[in-house]
Amino acid sequence: LRHQFYLKYLIENAVVKGFFVLFNTNNALLLNPIVKSAISYSYDRLGTAISKVLVDEKVRKLIYEDEITGLSTRHALNEYMDDLTQMNKDFAFILISINNLNVINESMGYNHGDLMLKDFGEFIDHSIDIEHFTARFFSGIFAIVLPNYVNKVELCTKLEYLITVLNKSLKFNSMPNGIKLSIGVSIYQANQSDLCDVCSYDVIQQHADLALSYSDEQHGSIVFYDEALQNAFMETLSLEADIEKALNENQFVLYYQPKVNIMTRKIVGFEALIRWNHPTKGIIPPLQFLPLAEKNGLIKQIDIWVLKKACHQNHIWQEMGLPKLKMSVNFTPLSLMDQNTVQQLFDYINHAECNSHALEIEITETASFYLADPIIEILSAIRNKGIDVAMDDFGIEYSSLSRLHHLPIDHLKIDKEFIDNAVLGERSAIVLANIIRLGHDLNLEMTAEGVETEQQVNLLKQLGCVQAQGYYFYKPMPANEIQLILEKEKNV
Repeated sequence: LRHQFYLKYLIENAVVKGFFVLFNTNNALLLNPIVKSAISYSYDRLGTAISKVLVDEKVRKLIYEDEITGLSTRHALNEYMDDLTQMNKDFAFILISINNLNVINESMGYNHGDLMLKDFGEFIDHSIDIEHFTARFFSGIFAIVLPNYVNKVELCTKLEYLITVLNKSLKFNSMPNGIKLSIGVSIYQANQSDLCDVCSYDVIQQHADLALSYSDEQHGSIVFYDEALQNAFMETLSLEADIEKALNENQFVLYYQPKVNIMTRKIVGFEALIRWNHPTKGIIPPLQFLPLAEKNGLIKQIDIWVLKKACHQNHIWQEMGLPKLKMSVNFTPLSLMDQNTVQQLFDYINHAECNSHALEIEITETASFYLADPIIEILSAIRNKGIDVAMDDFGIEYSSLSRLHHLPIDHLKIDKEFIDNAVLGERSAIVLANIIRLGHDLNLEMTAEGVETEQQVNLLKQLGCVQAQGYYFYKPMPANEIQLILEKEKNV
C-alpha cells in the first residue's frame, strides 16, 4: 500500500478537525476524476455523520453530566428513579442542601463556591459505601438514591456518620461558619400503595423536598417524609391562604402583657402581642402564622395594624384617667427596612391618638445583627421622633455584643433562656450579671423576659435588674382584663 488519497473533514469554525486517508496499490485509479469525485462525496457524507455523532455526544454530556461537579444531572436522576419505580424496586431518596451557599459565594466568590460544590459532590459520592446514585439536584442541593435501602434507623446512622465526617473535614471547615446542611428523606416501598396516589419519581422528589424544608426550619436535623408532615404542610398552606382574609376581616386581636417593677410590683408598661382568632381553628399563636406572613409579605401590613391598634387602646386607657404607661410594639426586620412602612409609622405618630413618648418599638437582636449598618439610620430617625427603641431577645446572637454600643437603642430585654439558666448554675448567673452590668454601663433600661418563679425574681433583685415580664406576674391578657387591673392599681 504505497499510494494515498486524503481529504480534510470536520471543518468547524474554520478549524480542521481531521483527515480521511485512503491507501491503495493502484495510483492510476485515484487519478480517475469519476473515482475521485465518488470518493470525495462518500467521505463528505461520512464526515457529516461523524460530526453529528460528536455533537450528539457533547449534547448528551451536557444533559447527563453536571458541568461543575461532574456528577449526574437531574435529568439523569429522573431517568434512573423512573426505572426503579417502573421495576417496583424499593429505594430511599435523599436531598442534602448546603444552606449557606449564598454566604459562601458572596464572601469568597463564585469560583470558590463552584470548587466547594465540586468537592462536596465528590465527598458525598465517595463516602457512601453501598450501591448508590448521586446527582446535583439544584444549585446547592444534592440528591442520593439508595436502591433496596429503606430501613430508617440504618439510614439515619449512615447520614449522621456522613455529617460527622464532613464536620471534621478541614477542607469544609475553612468555609465561613463551616457548611450548614439540611437533609430531607423520602422512602419508596413498592408494596405500600398508600404512599401516594401516583408513585412517580416526581412525587417522591416532592416528598423529600418537603422534608428538606422542615429540616431547614429545624436547623439541619434529618427529616423523613411521612403523612404527619404532609398534613402539617397542608395546614400551613391553609393558614397562609387565610392570612390576608384575616387581615381584611379583622380576625386578629391584641393581647397585652404587663411589664412590672419587681420592687414595687407595679405595672410600668405593656407589650402588645398579636393573636389570630380564626373562625374555625380558634386562637392561633403568633409563632404559627407570623413566619408565613413574612414569607408572603403581609407582615408589613400586620405590623402597622398592631401599631395603630395598640396606640388606640393606650389612648383609650389614658382618656379614662388610667396611668400613663408606655406601650411596646414589635416591628420585624422586613418592616424596618421598608421605606413605605417606616413612613406609615412616622405619619401615624402625628395622629392625635399616638403619643410618641408613650410608644416603644421592639426589634429582634437578629435584625440588629444582620442589618446593623442600614438599620442604624432608621433607628436613629425613629428615636428622633421621640419613640424609644428596645432590643428584644437580647443574648441569643452573641456576636452582636460588639455592635451594641453602635446601635441607637434605649432598652434591653434579656432573653428568657438566660433567666432560666441563671438559677441553675453559677456560671450562667455570672453571664446574666454581666449582661445586666453591661446594660447599666450603657445607660439602658433593662427588662428580664419570661420570669416564671420567685427564685428568678430574687436573683434579678440581687443582680440589679428591677424590671421584668413573665407569667410569674401576668400572662398576656385582652384589653378588658388589663383595664380592670389598671383601675385597681389606680384606686390603691
